[in-house]
Amino acid sequence: MHVTRLAIPDQFPRLLAQKVARLGRGKAKESALRFHFIRTLKNNVPRLKPRHVLLGALAYLAVSWTVIIAVDFLNLFGLQRFTMDIAPLPMLWYELYSEGSWTERLQWLLLAVALWTTFRLLLLARKQSHTPTYVAATALSCGLLFMLVEDSLNFRHIVSDVYLTAWISDPLPRRIRMVWEVTFYSLLAVLMATGLWFLWRGHRLPPRLWALIMIAYGVYGTVGFASALRRMGNWQERLGEWVIQTLDLARLPAWSLSMEKMVGWHEVDPTYRFTLGYLLTDHLLEETVELIAAALLAAAMLAVSWRLRQALQERAHL
Repeated sequence: MHVTRLAIPDQFPRLLAQKVARLGRGKAKESALRFHFIRTLKNNVPRLKPRHVLLGALAYLAVSWTVIIAVDFLNLFGLQRFTMDIAPLPMLWYELYSEGSWTERLQWLLLAVALWTTFRLLLLARKQSHTPTYVAATALSCGLLFMLVEDSLNFRHIVSDVYLTAWISDPLPRRIRMVWEVTFYSLLAVLMATGLWFLWRGHRLPPRLWALIMIAYGVYGTVGFASALRRMGNWQERLGEWVIQTLDLARLPAWSLSMEKMVGWHEVDPTYRFTLGYLLTDHLLEETVELIAAALLAAAMLAVSWRLRQALQERAHL
């Protein structure tokens, strides 16, 4: 058998070496770009100004609420004809403010900014062995982490629906669910209060900054405990139904269709217990206040971190 040998050009080793070099440069460039992105993220988050965070959140709320009022509540120029095919409910407020929507994602981002800010402060305080700042930053970081996990993964609902239901009874009594949620928010409040106490003990912050911190703490705590106590008198459902009746929203096509859909859901699944009034309060109103609270927290932590990092760096040079 005659075997034909492949002719390999003399320049092949040189071309192969050039290709490997280009590939190496490409991967190095990709790694450099990835490192540059991470470095930019790390460097720019602490540079965020508290007022930019607040103004950004308020701008989002102003624009979204303006559109929602024009379409969902007033049906200006018959705009609801363009929303009737939105699923599961033909409502812009449900599309923008329901679970996992754009509003909640913005909350997660703000809480992540606050968490990253306090965590960097924790590392600096540990490096310089400043105990009050280290304890304050640790407690605040843990509290913000729990907030982020709860808001993004519904941790308290998972515990109620999975573990407490398996351990106690199925369905879980409303009173036990409410006690668990109040306990959860109480522990979270104590954790954040511990961080604030060590912060007050270790540093002198301006009164205006303390006012911002306490407003953020109070607003988030209020909306958290209000959610935990939502079954007390079914206040969320009653408030939402009052808004619907007072504004006579059932006459609008999108609201009428939504009510029909929810009646059908109740017929298919008798355990489905939500009403349109409850969803209106739980999503639109509650998520609005939660976004304001998250923006206040992020702004407060950015302001605190900037002042404390500056104080610690000055202390290191003494």
